[in-house]
Amino acid sequence: MSPANREYIIKEHPYLDPEKVEVCPNSIEPVYITTDSQEKAKIRLQYNIPVDTTVFIFAGNMGKPQGIDFLIEVLTEHQNSRKSYFVIIGEGTEYTLVEKWFEKNNPSNALLIPGLPKIEFDKIIQACDVGMIFLDKRFTIPNYPSRLLSYQEFRMPVIIASDDCTDVGPIAEKNGYGLWSLSGDLEGFNHNLNQLLNNRDLLKEMGEAGYRFMLENYTVDHSYKLIMSHFE
Repeated sequence: MSPANREYIIKEHPYLDPEKVEVCPNSIEPVYITTDSQEKAKIRLQYNIPVDTTVFIFAGNMGKPQGIDFLIEVLTEHQNSRKSYFVIIGEGTEYTLVEKWFEKNNPSNALLIPGLPKIEFDKIIQACDVGMIFLDKRFTIPNYPSRLLSYQEFRMPVIIASDDCTDVGPIAEKNGYGLWSLSGDLEGFNHNLNQLLNNRDLLKEMGEAGYRFMLENYTVDHSYKLIMSHFE
């Protein structure tokens, strides 16, 4: 899945020949969609999302591995912000924790959706600016979330809060499409978030970098060629 996964397998299974262990990453067949500012504003109005804010989206499973407690901490920290808006979409064992937080706080700058058909999900993600990835800080085995590819597909930079075992954050920073901090480090997360607030040039630059990186590394064509190279 990633170079860190490869190194972990080699370390934990010394009987394996390292030359035979390689990375076959998560991959998708991209949908080539572009959304202009008018269309984005139209979608936001449909969901009552302010047009003039930077919209951060967390989408996917809400379980123990995602470190949902820290997601809630982030929402609490920014619930009075007029510059940021948070869209939370997904299901999972920890969904009720998020739901209870929304019921208690009734935030004006956040939206919780339990789940959407893919067509609707693809529609709302087009109206967002930054994808968020959360992983529990207690992980000791590298994890490379596939949700990253959806964000890259729609030319969105990513802000990542993870453990220090996975390389999803360092790879994003090295290649210019994301910002990374350790899960639980609220100061570090806020620093990264503030870099992206209302910085349209940086959002576009990082989003395009992520899109290019996805095309070069995470397409089904790339994975197919990698697998079939062993049969030539």
